[in-house]
Amino acid sequence: MTFARHRPIDVLRRHRHRAAAAGAILVAMAATALACSSDKQPTQPTRTIEQCIAAIAPPIPGTTQQVIAMQNFAFAPDSIRVAAGTTVTWANCEPPTIDSHTATARDATWQSGFLAPGAKYSRVFAAPGRYEYFCEPHPFMHGVIIVE
Repeated sequence: MTFARHRPIDVLRRHRHRAAAAGAILVAMAATALACSSDKQPTQPTRTIEQCIAAIAPPIPGTTQQVIAMQNFAFAPDSIRVAAGTTVTWANCEPPTIDSHTATARDATWQSGFLAPGAKYSRVFAAPGRYEYFCEPHPFMHGVIIVE
């Protein structure tokens, strides 16, 4: 049985290419780590729900209004009781870098469309009943409106 003999120069070339590839990977990992640990601050300060609602959905004169904020991938409040004839407004209070949300009836009778951060949607609830809703792109977001 004969064994293939490698010339020392071939072995060195093979190891040099492996070392260069490993070095490039380490440099890329270090650059990523530095980028992720930068001291960059958000360009806009985080607003409270109250500040968001005041900016996006101020009171509508001559109506009874309840505002539901969409913030931190949740509806706040997620359950409300209102009188028949109340206008409910959903306000997307997420920062500009977050995806749009929706307010969609569980029974598909109404839908807000996609609401980008800073947008709002209003609907009058005229008939008594229980109205369950959710966010289409984020179905873990859900809430209920009880109209009396």
